[in-house]
Amino acid sequence: MKKCGCGQAVASNARVCPQCGKRLTRPFVKAAAWLIALSLGLSIIGRTVSSYHNDAAFVIQHCGQPDRDRVENADFGSELLVGRHLVYGDYDTRLDFFASGMPSRWRLVNVSSLNSGENMTDEEANRRMKCAEGKLHRWVPLKW
Repeated sequence: MKKCGCGQAVASNARVCPQCGKRLTRPFVKAAAWLIALSLGLSIIGRTVSSYHNDAAFVIQHCGQPDRDRVENADFGSELLVGRHLVYGDYDTRLDFFASGMPSRWRLVNVSSLNSGENMTDEEANRRMKCAEGKLHRWVPLKW
């Protein structure tokens, strides 16, 4: 026998209290339900937040309008990729972004020098473009 919150004694295998109608759930089932709900909630929040990630907008917001802003399409078989290039002459820097499927979600994939054309490290890009507050980091897709 177990006791319901209303004080009524209830059979151990009962699912509902016959006195008040309250549903009787085992602690393990309650904990499992809370864990599942929490993980689903965090997953939805994570997807929502990551869908708004836009490296190009961040750079423009913090460093101002670029000297050049060019967008181009590239068809890779089953996937349409869109490339975007921001040029900042004052920083001798060209930033390359791409978006897959969702052009408003630009990801930084390369940074190079305008004068030499050589690729630069994230550290060098952040040193040149102090306006980005050290947050220029190339996006690297996960490989399975």
